[in-house]
Amino acid sequence: MIVSRFPVVFVDEYQDTSPKTIELLLVHLAGSGREACVVGLFGDSMQKIYPSGVGAVTHPKLTPITKHENYRCSPPVVAVLNKMRPELLQEAAGERRQGAVHLFLNADTEPGLQRLEVARAALAEHDWTQENTKYLMLTHRAIAGRLDYANLLEQYRRVSRFGPDDLLTRNEPYIKYLTRIEALSAAYRDHDFAELTSLLGEGRTRITRHGDKQRISKAIGKLDTVRETGTIGDVLDLMADSHLLVMPGKLKERERRRKATDLDERAQRRADFSNSVREVSYQEVISVTRFINEETPFSTQHGVKGDESRMWSSSPTTVSGTCTASARCSRAVIPRSDSNAHATSSTSAAHEPNMAWPWSSSTICPRKQKPPRATGSPRARPIHSHHEQASTC
Repeated sequence: MIVSRFPVVFVDEYQDTSPKTIELLLVHLAGSGREACVVGLFGDSMQKIYPSGVGAVTHPKLTPITKHENYRCSPPVVAVLNKMRPELLQEAAGERRQGAVHLFLNADTEPGLQRLEVARAALAEHDWTQENTKYLMLTHRAIAGRLDYANLLEQYRRVSRFGPDDLLTRNEPYIKYLTRIEALSAAYRDHDFAELTSLLGEGRTRITRHGDKQRISKAIGKLDTVRETGTIGDVLDLMADSHLLVMPGKLKERERRRKATDLDERAQRRADFSNSVREVSYQEVISVTRFINEETPFSTQHGVKGDESRMWSSSPTTVSGTCTASARCSRAVIPRSDSNAHATSSTSAAHEPNMAWPWSSSTICPRKQKPPRATGSPRARPIHSHHEQASTC
């Protein structure tokens, strides 16, 4: 029945797939029944991230198809990769950007941040700066540890398998509201009064006289104090009392039900999540918001395109290049069959000026301010694919 419905099965990043899943596909599906089933495995065993992954796969039914074209790296970077991995020689394909490579062997430096500092000091001699550099890490968990929001990420990880993604895309009531609090604080700190007025206008806060400005200034000052020293729960309670930003209905419902009893399993899991999140230091919200807004030099290797910036890895052997985010040296593996098979590769809010009250003026005369920053949703990022595809005929 499975083969009749799915005669072709492709597995992307097979090296991180469970060994049991690979066994099921190759032993029980590929060529074991009356109907043919083609299974394609795409990935690279050297890019295995998770310990539970199967890694390299060898099987009598599999025919390796090696991909030599590299669309992500400049020729100098490809040259270094070929020296590091001569068994899989690559060719720079597509748009041939020029770049440079610096290889650092930090064997004499203690593991950890010291190695990164040594590389950074050396790169500074080649005009690499904090502004045009990205620190690449394999997982968001590593970034969370470096930027000190690991506890918050862990709470989202526990609530569901999609929790970390919901956190980083602001697709969840708590983080969506908390990042708007951050936008409010930033607008006040940056004297972006057009944005500040826009945010305040979403709730019940109105500015009709000079006393309103003084009241809001005092409230935001108190908010900033709690942001620096309190928990997420402390900030939420303060915001509920100050009415600076209206709390969305979904979040109100989560807050109301977090102390409820006789909840079903799903509702209880959400209630536990709400209570746990409230205990997290608000400093972690500040940190993750800076990461979401791309205000830090950190990114995952899959989150940065090579032409966006220079980058380096924090591994013991550091390879730095100016036009690649990661070396995709991938291999496609499909079962042998009488049909021909081949693998192919591919790469891949505007606002009107607002009328705002000039904060420094005691008059009630509006004047035009600069357009507000887009807030409340993650920045639009280019969508691209760096994986391989396969087809059979």
